[in-house]
Amino acid sequence: MLATLMAHAYTRTAPVEIQSFEIGNLRYLRQQLGDCHPDIRLLQLLDAPTAQP
Repeated sequence: MLATLMAHAYTRTAPVEIQSFEIGNLRYLRQQLGDCHPDIRLLQLLDAPTAQP
């Protein structure tokens, strides 16, 4: 997915939001992205307070 996003010039100028309930994949993506891609935002979705990812 990251290779596809990096391959298109559009994603370097337009904001991209990746959403997930899971935190493991968001942490992995953050590690891969570093600080070089500020237009790619990672968002953790939340459920009920008693639910766990």
